[in-house]
Amino acid sequence: TAYDPADTQKVFALFDRMRFLGRAELLGVYSEYAVDRVREGKASQEDLVSMVDGLEERFNRERLAGYETDARFDMYQLNLYLNSGRLNPEYYEKVIPLTTASLPLSPTRPQFYYIRGRAFMNLERYEEGLQDFRHAVTLAPDIPDANSNLFAAYATMGDIESARAQLEKLRTLLVFDTQTYARFASIYVASGLYDEAIVLLQQALIELPSHAVELQVGLAEVYAAAGDNAKAREAMERAVSLDAGAASYAEEFYRRLDAGGLRRSRQIF
Repeated sequence: TAYDPADTQKVFALFDRMRFLGRAELLGVYSEYAVDRVREGKASQEDLVSMVDGLEERFNRERLAGYETDARFDMYQLNLYLNSGRLNPEYYEKVIPLTTASLPLSPTRPQFYYIRGRAFMNLERYEEGLQDFRHAVTLAPDIPDANSNLFAAYATMGDIESARAQLEKLRTLLVFDTQTYARFASIYVASGLYDEAIVLLQQALIELPSHAVELQVGLAEVYAAAGDNAKAREAMERAVSLDAGAASYAEEFYRRLDAGGLRRSRQIF
């Protein structure tokens, strides 16, 4: 549905009746709602600023009420800024000082480091982001999120060898199904490393032959993103030859391919 300013007031009224952590969780969820409405064209940038300002005011009010020492509360506010930063990069700037202030509350919590790392990467402060991601992995060497962020940082910075090594480590931490392969291939694509994405999906075809149709579709999309329309068509044709049910998607794919509408976003973090 379209954004209605009254929705925000209803959320804020509910907020005032909830317990502390319930309020924090509500603000975290609503921050995603606000961003989604703008992305879908159902709210404006001005609406986003109004919603975020209202949420921010309530976070600050909670601190004044004596909750300033709860690291979980800071995490919700950081996620608010990260979500909003996808549409207005100015919010990424707010992540950095808040994370730095929050670290003494929970200095061994890796999430603080990779949240700040994401903000640094989106602000193109790559070395600082990389440093945070490395530290997060030092704190939590077996947490997939920490290692995935480090892989993405290497890919973004064009460090192919380090990205490959990090991907091999991730194989020991994750089940590599089609979604996992697609996720990491999309990071390569967003980083402009099309050949790496193609190799990864070709490896998936060997390991997951029963998913050949969706993997061929994925290859078609990578080739299209790389600007190789001929190979994109070939991959899509292979998908259709394996499953005639893919024909309707293929028709739409060819239409978008001819219109030049298949390049991928560079947003990663």
